[in-house]
Amino acid sequence: MASWAGSLCSHDGMPDFLRRTGAKFITEFETAPGAYEKVKEVSAAACDGTTDLRLIDGKPLYPKPTYETAIGVIKAHLKGSLLDYDSAKLECSEVSAPLWIKLPLEPRRYGYVVECDINAKNAFGGYVGYQRRWYYFNGNNFQEIINEPRAGLVEQ
Repeated sequence: MASWAGSLCSHDGMPDFLRRTGAKFITEFETAPGAYEKVKEVSAAACDGTTDLRLIDGKPLYPKPTYETAIGVIKAHLKGSLLDYDSAKLECSEVSAPLWIKLPLEPRRYGYVVECDINAKNAFGGYVGYQRRWYYFNGNNFQEIINEPRAGLVEQ
């Protein structure tokens, strides 16, 4: 089960009557204020009461997102934040293995990272050159990280 579906099932306490009806839920991400983009849908019948959620030091680690899901979320984020998204060039790594991540002034957290090099046009129409960004994922949590985070592998 995809991490966002597992999160939906575990956090919302999917009622039995919804499981029996086979109702479908759609996950959407806000790409710009008031603009939403459909990403996936899940059937309530798929919620069997179990998830692949792991707890490490009392903090959740959801299953690893697929590369396609991660890139879809990253592109949706960039569409809302770049001046000229259509001309942007994007080169991304695979989704990392489970990591602990430490950002300045924040507690350690667990999740997955995708490293991307992005070259986009500025307000004058010229490319600014590739800039590296890191994108953090853990269940429904997503964050763009501008400075390289301290990170290490989580023991399996």
